[in-house]
Amino acid sequence: MKINVVIAADANYLYPALVLIANLSENGLWRDKNVKLWLFSAKGELSKGDQNLIHNTVNAFMERAPFEFVELDLSDMPETHGYLTKTALVRLRLPEFLEARDWLWVDVDAVLCTSWNDLKTAFFPQRRTANLVAAKCHQVDSKRQQLSGNPIETYFNSGVISWKSSSLESGLHQRYLSSLNEFSARGVVGDDQDALNAVHAGDVQLISGNYNAFGAYLFRLQNKDEIKVAHYAGATKPWHLPSPAQVLCRDNLGCPWSPFYKADDTLFARIAKISPGSLVHLTAVKERARLSGHPDWKVIWFARIVSKMPAFARESSFFSQLRQGNHAHPIH
Repeated sequence: MKINVVIAADANYLYPALVLIANLSENGLWRDKNVKLWLFSAKGELSKGDQNLIHNTVNAFMERAPFEFVELDLSDMPETHGYLTKTALVRLRLPEFLEARDWLWVDVDAVLCTSWNDLKTAFFPQRRTANLVAAKCHQVDSKRQQLSGNPIETYFNSGVISWKSSSLESGLHQRYLSSLNEFSARGVVGDDQDALNAVHAGDVQLISGNYNAFGAYLFRLQNKDEIKVAHYAGATKPWHLPSPAQVLCRDNLGCPWSPFYKADDTLFARIAKISPGSLVHLTAVKERARLSGHPDWKVIWFARIVSKMPAFARESSFFSQLRQGNHAHPIH
């Protein structure tokens, strides 16, 4: 079975896209000879230097791997008045550009916490009952669910989804766009996830929500080993944290952001070894992503850390216990 694994990025999301490439590689993606990785971007979003960094990263993890970078011209896409990013619009155009293979979409603000073979088995089951496979959604926004018309039992978060090649009929992307236009005509705001739910309502096969764990569920889950895919949905992202807080998260086994920082370590270590000339640009791309976070978030995080400082002083073993997951993380 031939599978396209598809991700998309703009300038601010290039860094997590590179971290995801490192994460996919470490979990066995490149050992599967039947996989091709695609990275899509809107035309003009990524500089030539950014594009070179993408190729250098792929080559650092698996030279001559089946990979393709594609820029899409979105000039004919509908006006979204800023509520829908170009990266989101890219996803709605994908069906007209991909080969007739099964394909898997992964948001770049996600990381695998399981093997590629496990992920593939889950999203491409032998007994398939629908054209689209998605993880069970533990948090359903009732307004968005009603907007899409997809029953609450089958409403899905589109962070990780797979399509059968047979479902990618000609004009599927036009159906997505028509849904967006319909939302606009009704005077409501809808995004790519709403359009996907509207078009595929009643044609979704749900698997365990642990294959797309996000939001409060990601943090509430007591046994973090159950997480298969950690999806950092929402406005606050792991890469927005200042470096000292990232170190705390990385070393805290109970922090669901830890897998992202470990994948970041893997990315920088491999680039330093295989393509050291790319380190300067990679560091700049990481800083660009960090600074894209809203200043208010940084103030909130800093306040939370400071509020814990007396506890740090009173308990000398706090940091060692924090690394073992025996204390709540000061950020969360």
